[in-house]
Amino acid sequence: EMLRIAEFLGVEVDRELLPSMVKACTFEEMHKNAEKVAPLNGVLWEGGGKSFVFKGTNQRWVGVLSDSQVEAYLEKARKELPAECAKWLENGSK
Repeated sequence: EMLRIAEFLGVEVDRELLPSMVKACTFEEMHKNAEKVAPLNGVLWEGGGKSFVFKGTNQRWVGVLSDSQVEAYLEKARKELPAECAKWLENGSK
């Protein structure tokens, strides 16, 4: 996924650094370093960065948002994002 994004952005990736870059982006590493990787070092979240980097699962919003909130999000996503981007944002790279 990193290489695909780098190619899209036109960024060269040092292949020797790729394994350490991939490891740094795993949920486990981000959770371990949550205070460093969370926006503003996690100060906006009760519980700090570990509350921001929490479970590492997709679609935790299911059952939390009302039907009208979900529809408002989908409508905004359709207006603002290319279809592939909206799909990735909702489901990841599956």
